[in-house]
Amino acid sequence: MAKSMNEFRVKLVDKIIHARSTEGVSRFIGAAMRSFHRRRINGYIVLRFLDRVVVEIEEEPAATTGGQGRGNRDFALTRLRSIREGITTQASSTR
Repeated sequence: MAKSMNEFRVKLVDKIIHARSTEGVSRFIGAAMRSFHRRRINGYIVLRFLDRVVVEIEEEPAATTGGQGRGNRDFALTRLRSIREGITTQASSTR
């Protein structure tokens, strides 16, 4: 994992945008989530991380997300929002 969450986020966004396919995007996101789980990162921190990744991907200039990048962007936003919803639902059901 990167030295800081910010560095990790920047690298993840770059990998998502420049992945060769949506399968690659899915692998990168899955690897990030497994890394958080292995390191037992607090759920609230993971939610904040996901929120920031979503915002950063949404703000990515259209010029840098041509063709495959645009597809990766849309797929990643859907996947990240789904993961976030799952974490939120899981947290509220354990209360």
